[in-house]
Parts: sequence; structure tokens; C-alpha cells
Amino acid sequence: MLFAMLAIAAKPAPNSVVLQATDDAYIASDTAITDDSDTLKAQNFGSLDFLKVWYVWKVGNEQQVVSLGLVKFDLASIKGKEIESATLQLTAARADLLQPARLVDVSEVTGDWSEKSVTFAKKPTWGVGALATTAVYGAGVVYSWDVSGSVIKNAKVGKVSYVLGLRVVDDGKEEQVIFASREAEGV
Repeated sequence: MLFAMLAIAAKPAPNSVVLQATDDAYIASDTAITDDSDTLKAQNFGSLDFLKVWYVWKVGNEQQVVSLGLVKFDLASIKGKEIESATLQLTAARADLLQPARLVDVSEVTGDWSEKSVTFAKKPTWGVGALATTAVYGAGVVYSWDVSGSVIKNAKVGKVSYVLGLRVVDDGKEEQVIFASREAEGV
């Protein structure tokens, strides 16, 4: 099973590089609870074998839970190379969707974080708009997002990370996509 990776095409063609994620985790919060400091917001989900991109919006006892996936890459091996393209790829291990497909957005993370300590309460910052969007429709599929501009920009810095989230949160509904993390068995 493929976990988070960057597939990078570099010049001269056909020179390509595959980078595995150095860190991955998911963060969660119940936004219906104003003081969520002892529950989801304070929990670390960095050692699990999956990244949960999920929401439960006003279901049951008015839960409003949102979780986002985070992945980080070390770009040191591509420093100084001319990059043609870069694609973030993740495998969906599970997809519980109410529609035939859901859009999953990827945004560049601008703050630093570690999979051993990241929580929703201590989350990094990220851009407002999505870098890329992909329609997710089922499990057992490798999904891709074009993150070329982000990798080209960050190759000099030496690292890049992304946050993944479901684009639509429907009232009274619950949906999730579970992506394999670097801790997944058989990876």
C-alpha cells in the first residue's frame, strides 16, 4: 500500500525522484465544544497507520468534528535540480462517502510541525486557498494532487508540507476518507 509520497519529474528528462513522507499525522477538533482543551484538540494522532480526513456535522448530540491530514517531505535530495512537475500521491484505504465522489483539497502548510507532537490546539498554519483538488470516490485507489509550484518554490528551503481536508461539510452528515500513513503495514 502506497502512503504519502511526492513523485517529481526533474530535468533533464526522463529524470524522476520519488520522496516518501518524513512525517504524517491527522489533527481533529470538536468545534461544537468551546473548551475542547482536554479532548480531541489536545490529542496527537501521529503514530497511527492512517490519516483520517473526516467530518461529523451536527449528527447525534450536535457533534461538529473535523479532522485534517498532514504530510511533510524533505526536499534536500532535489535541491539545485530543475523541477518539471511534482505530484502528491496518497492511497485511500477506506472511503465512507454519501456522494459518488467528494473533493479533497490540499493546501501548503506554512508553519512547522512534528508528527510526534502536532495537535489541533498546536496546529501549524496553512494557506487559505487550495493548491490542488482531487475527486475521491473509493478505497484502494491512489489519488494525486499537482503540487508542482509548491515543490519548485520550496526546493531551496529544503522541506514542504501539506494539509488535506474534505471541501464540503454537509449539515447533518458524516463522511471520511482514510489514507494510508507511513506507519501502515506492508509499506
